[in-house]
Amino acid sequence: VIVNSNATEVSTGGRGSIALWADQDEDGTGDFLQLTGKISTEFGNIYVAGENIKQYGGSIVTVFGDISLKAANKLQLTRKGKVTSRFGGIVMEAKSIKIDGKVKGGSVLVNATRKSITGKGSIVADEVSLNAKQDIGTEDVPFEIDAGTLAAVTETGDIYLNELNSVEVGQVERLLLGFGCPECAD
Repeated sequence: VIVNSNATEVSTGGRGSIALWADQDEDGTGDFLQLTGKISTEFGNIYVAGENIKQYGGSIVTVFGDISLKAANKLQLTRKGKVTSRFGGIVMEAKSIKIDGKVKGGSVLVNATRKSITGKGSIVADEVSLNAKQDIGTEDVPFEIDAGTLAAVTETGDIYLNELNSVEVGQVERLLLGFGCPECAD
């Protein structure tokens, strides 16, 4: 699936959800590329799935509800890309995740199932959960966040964060990240 909407957008124009799967034959090998433009719905949710998801500069995903971006392999948001949920949650999941753009939502879950979460981008949210098999950020480029509550966990790596406001270190018992993703988006 290639979204290249220079002057238009993929939109419900109001209520309703948008689901974009990049997989013609259901073998999980299609790529989703958003070259430019906007994917939006006023009151619904947005679900994007594919082998790889890449959102280039100027790509925007915006919604009042929830956003689910799930890639079987790589997920990348380039420098001018934006993923925004005004009131809902955002799930970003892939083997490796690179965020060079901006992610903003009420609750944000970023899950790198096999590798690292890297990039020069930022996440702004009330609740942020970062999970990675390897590293979160790097020593040279710490990952930027602005979170009310943060939970960050790696299995075998290190965590490098730059909190844009202030940070208080302590035990986080549990984040209740409530997402309205349907079964078909899992």
